[in-house]
Amino acid sequence: MTYVVLKKLRISGKDYYTGDIIDEGADKSVFGLKALENRGLIVKAEKLRSLFKIKEAETGVSIDIDGQKISASVGGVESAIRIMQQKSAEAKKLISDCDSEEILQIVRSVDSRADIKKTALSKLNSFGGE
Repeated sequence: MTYVVLKKLRISGKDYYTGDIIDEGADKSVFGLKALENRGLIVKAEKLRSLFKIKEAETGVSIDIDGQKISASVGGVESAIRIMQQKSAEAKKLISDCDSEEILQIVRSVDSRADIKKTALSKLNSFGGE
């Protein structure tokens, strides 16, 4: 199983940075990845591939999330990732301050933490969205 690092972390004395790949099969010193995934520190690479079918456009990207197409700026995608990298309390604060439905839809669809999904959905509902 291959994972993508969402937030800097250290495993067995090795530093991993945002965007780094952890290959569970190649690195036998890596364990406890499910717990790290549940905490929102890493995500399965296949989940990213299946959720994001990104087509670069001149002004942004078109993302297919669970069969729903969302157009977002590159900055919007970066903002969604920035929210997903935070601890729950900080992520909830950022979500409450967010005024972009696209960012909130990305966070709700991709973040694995139930409380973050619920907060993003609540904020979306306040816009009259989903």
